[in-house]
Amino acid sequence: MPDRGTDRILVVEDDRAVTRVVSAALRNRGYSVQSVTTGEAALVAAEKEGPDVVVLDLGLPDIDGVDVCRRLRAWSTVPIIVVTAEGAHERKVLALDEGADDYVTKPFSMPELLARIRVALRHRRALRVVDQTVLEVGDLRLDPSGCRVWRGEAEIQLSAKEFSLLEAFMRRPGEVLSRFELLESV
Repeated sequence: MPDRGTDRILVVEDDRAVTRVVSAALRNRGYSVQSVTTGEAALVAAEKEGPDVVVLDLGLPDIDGVDVCRRLRAWSTVPIIVVTAEGAHERKVLALDEGADDYVTKPFSMPELLARIRVALRHRRALRVVDQTVLEVGDLRLDPSGCRVWRGEAEIQLSAKEFSLLEAFMRRPGEVLSRFELLESV
């Protein structure tokens, strides 16, 4: 099992019992955990601490969780896993459209949440920046300044729009990008 001592998880949940259980399970698996109970505290903690994953309850007392998600996504690519009440399909879709990467429905199983966190971390690690200019995801390499793309050693020719779309996806691997975000990138 990989060492997760450096992986930081921000748990944003106003139900203290849920926070205790989730935080304990994460700490027992070697994660560093910070928990907050409000949306405003989540935004401050995310900016100050730079977590590797955010577990975000949508039902917060001060700022709606969807708004927290949107505000986080405006400046951060941190994976966001939203936690929603059962039957809140519209809220899940809205959260995903506003930048969430995944969701779990309450009540949820701890093994499922832990698996989703591992996936989010795996996707986050998939993006490497080489020489601060070249993006790499898997066997794809993209040079934004030179508008060049390679798969392995073979260079791929793309139109300007194709290049812009690929760059948007490579900058946020494993994330669901909204139509608006994709249109903005091209």
